Amino acid sequence: MSNPAPLRLAEILEPSWLEEHVYADIPGVRVTGTTVIWKQENTATKVRLTVEAENAPAGMVRALCVKGMLDESGAPWVKNGVSRTEAHFYSDLAPGLRAAGLRLPDCLYSAVDPATGHGLVVMRDMESVGARFLTALTPYTAEQARHSLSELARLHAATGPGTPFHDYPVQGTTLASMAALSLIPLDLLQEMLDGPRGDPLPGALRDAARLHGALARLQARFSGSVTCLVHGDAHAGNLYFHEGGAGIIDWQIPQHGHWALDVAYHVGAALTVEDRREHERVLLEHYLDAREMLGVPVADRMGAFADYGAAMLYGYYLWGITRRVQQDVTHEFVKRLGLAVDDHDSLARVAAAAI
Repeated sequence: MSNPAPLRLAEILEPSWLEEHVYADIPGVRVTGTTVIWKQENTATKVRLTVEAENAPAGMVRALCVKGMLDESGAPWVKNGVSRTEAHFYSDLAPGLRAAGLRLPDCLYSAVDPATGHGLVVMRDMESVGARFLTALTPYTAEQARHSLSELARLHAATGPGTPFHDYPVQGTTLASMAALSLIPLDLLQEMLDGPRGDPLPGALRDAARLHGALARLQARFSGSVTCLVHGDAHAGNLYFHEGGAGIIDWQIPQHGHWALDVAYHVGAALTVEDRREHERVLLEHYLDAREMLGVPVADRMGAFADYGAAMLYGYYLWGITRRVQQDVTHEFVKRLGLAVDDHDSLARVAAAAI
C-alpha cells in the first residue's frame, strides 16, 4: 500500500495514488490524468485540481482540493502537528458535525502518515459547486458577520457538555498551551511588536512579556467555565459562503474552550475597526440569541460582553506572533485586534479578574 499522506504533491497527483486512496470505494474506476488549476503555498499548501477518469460513475467527484504540508514550503512545518490535527478533525469530527447542521466542505479522504505525522486532507473543490471563498482582507459586513456568528453558535451549541464531541481528545495548540509556553520566543515577539506591525497601537500593547502573561490570566479567567469546541482561527479568510450561509474551513487549531475565544477573534479580525466598534454589541446579542434558539443558551448572559472583551487577547496574540503570512494581512489584523484589546481594556480586565 502506498503512503497514506505523502509529502510530495507529485505523488498525490499520480493516478494510482488517487485510485487507491481517494476513489478506493469506487470499483473499476481508472484515473487517467489530473490538471492543477490553482495552487497556494503557505505553511500549508492548498491545490485545486480536476481529475480525468474512465469507468467513472455519474456523480463521482472530479474537482478536488488537496491540503497538506507539501514539498519544500511545507517540510519545515510537518512536525508542528497542525496538519495531523486537521486530518483527525475531518476523519473523526466532521461527519457528526455535518449531521448536526454545520456547513463544512465535503471531505473525500483524510489520513495521517504514522511515520512522519503528516496529515493530508482531500476535499471536494467547493468552488466548483458555486461556493465563494473569502480572503483574509475581503471586505466583510455586519450582515455577513451575522451569518458567520450563527454558524459559530451552531458549532458551540453542538459540542458542549453532554454531546458526543465534548470529550473528544483534541490534540494541538490551545490557549492553555500558548499560555504555558509562548509559540515564539518573547524576545522575537518583542522585536516584531517594536516594528511596523505595532506602530498603530498604544505602547502598553507592544510589551511582549505583558501580552504573554495576560494569556495565562485569560486562561485562568475561563478555567472552570463550560467549554465547547472552538475553531480557534475564525478570521474571514477561513470562511466561505454557499447557498445562503457561511461555512468554516482550516481546522488546524480547534480546541475545547470558552465560546468567547471564537466570537471575539472573529468580530475583531473580520470587521474593520470602525465597523467593529459600531456593530459589536448588536452582533454579540445576535450570537447569544442564536445559541438560545438552538436550545443551548450562554449561562452568564450578563457577563458575556466582559468575556468577549477579555477574549480579544487571544486573537491579538496569535497575529502578534505571525510570521508566514503576507505583511499587509498581518499588519491589518494586528491593528484590528490590538485596537480591540485597547478599546476593551482587555489587559486590565484579565488582571483584575486574577486578583
